[in-house]
Amino acid sequence: MKKNSVIGGRTSKLSLGNYFFDMGPSSLTMPHQLTSLFMNSNRNLHDYLTLLPIDPLYRLFFSIW
Repeated sequence: MKKNSVIGGRTSKLSLGNYFFDMGPSSLTMPHQLTSLFMNSNRNLHDYLTLLPIDPLYRLFFSIW
């Protein structure tokens, strides 16, 4: 596994100019929140994204030394 180039791992952020982007999580567990955001912006989520189910939803691996 390759380490990230920045400190923070799954909780790191990306800075582009005056904007900041959360770099985690890798799955969307509450799609209704995203749908609501698009609806409040008078947009249709499905015009921009295709949501697919993930099975298993989430897996983490830790090495044991």
